[in-house]
Amino acid sequence: MTIPLRRTDGLGIGTVAQVLVRHWLLLFNLSLGLVVLGAVAPPTLMALGLEGPGRILYTLYSFMCHQLPQRSYFLFGPQLVQTYSWERLIVAGMDPALPRQFLGTAQLGYKLGFAHRLTAMYSSMLVGGLVFTLLRRRAPRHISLLGYLLSWLPLVLDGGSHLVSEVTGLGFRAGNGWLQLLTGAALELSFYTESGIGSFNWLMRTLTGALVGITTAWFVLPILQKGFEGQPAASETAVTEEAVANSVKATRSALRSRG
Repeated sequence: MTIPLRRTDGLGIGTVAQVLVRHWLLLFNLSLGLVVLGAVAPPTLMALGLEGPGRILYTLYSFMCHQLPQRSYFLFGPQLVQTYSWERLIVAGMDPALPRQFLGTAQLGYKLGFAHRLTAMYSSMLVGGLVFTLLRRRAPRHISLLGYLLSWLPLVLDGGSHLVSEVTGLGFRAGNGWLQLLTGAALELSFYTESGIGSFNWLMRTLTGALVGITTAWFVLPILQKGFEGQPAASETAVTEEAVANSVKATRSALRSRG
């Protein structure tokens, strides 16, 4: 027999904890959704003429991303979504010494709060969370730690090679001459030298970010599900058994005292 236990302290810490445990996946997806929407909010606010709130959000997101404009999506320009080369941004008024401070213009549009890679990372993590929500009752297993670490390798190689190329001044990632040799320069020059949509650099940032995002979701979420949905049941059983034991002891003590 199970003895129901009721709290009498209203909405206390225990109640909040129960809500978090029961709805942890919903909260996870909502949090990621807000992060992604928050990155879209700054260019939207700027386009609406609300520069103050827009700049505040850009500043907040700058702690999470480098926000380099030549590696970012721009919204509300000539096309709904666009990216621009370094040279085009300088013509538009970007200070080459302070590129992060360039937010965009009414003619070009305004950049997202995230660059290409983080946009792909957080968006794919959100997609992974939503897919996991549909499949969670099938008890999907998380990927191995080794598999998860390996998913970061393409990102490290791509980002690291860009960093070395720029810091050393060698510029081997600016033109991707090595790739032209491998492919026999079969594609347009812009594919090798630009950072816009359809270029190799954009493709690598997007793919490596998406790979890390989706594997993060499928590494973390099954572990969280096991922790959140396994532990409460065990705790409830322990509390119920303890309550029954205490009730039996109290009953025996009462019978003895009456005897």
